[in-house]
Amino acid sequence: ALYFSNCFTPHFGTARAVWNLFTGVPDVNWSKLATHQPPSSRIPVLLNEMSFGASYYLLGGDGTWADIKGFLKSNIKNMEVVDAAQMKTKAASVWGADDYDLLQQADELFRKSKTPFFAVIQTASNHEPFTIPATAAQNGFMTVNPGTDSLKQFGFQSAKEFNSMRYLDFCLQKYFERAATASYFSNTVFIIVGDH
Repeated sequence: ALYFSNCFTPHFGTARAVWNLFTGVPDVNWSKLATHQPPSSRIPVLLNEMSFGASYYLLGGDGTWADIKGFLKSNIKNMEVVDAAQMKTKAASVWGADDYDLLQQADELFRKSKTPFFAVIQTASNHEPFTIPATAAQNGFMTVNPGTDSLKQFGFQSAKEFNSMRYLDFCLQKYFERAATASYFSNTVFIIVGDH
């Protein structure tokens, strides 16, 4: 595994991070999101120059949020946005499907792909309000309650925030354990990007 400690967008917000991820250009406008601007012309996106058989953007919520679906479909050839409307699960938080379910469904989709693909999976468990679904314990995840000093030492504001990060880590572990048994796994580069 490689860790790129200087890879960051000098601004906050998920929509800005998505813009930066696909365009390579930080969205630093304070008053408007770049994804909200009308697509007067296509934005150069390196992904369009690559030969993937399919491209996916998966999120557990609504793909129209911050016009992410519009931005992606207007600028990236053959981009399929898979959101809550296509998911086989109900919303677990204000952000939509639980990360565990989202990642498991992503694995199912990738297993069906017959050609090389590019995919982004937008998780939300570690985003406020830090919702851990009731089904987490059934899947093997248990919350912990570290002391206030430990939380502060490692930059967490609450046990809820700390457990949400642990839950995302748990969901990723379960995803990788399952994906490791799929044919796409050995020929895939996985990149994990955080936006907060």
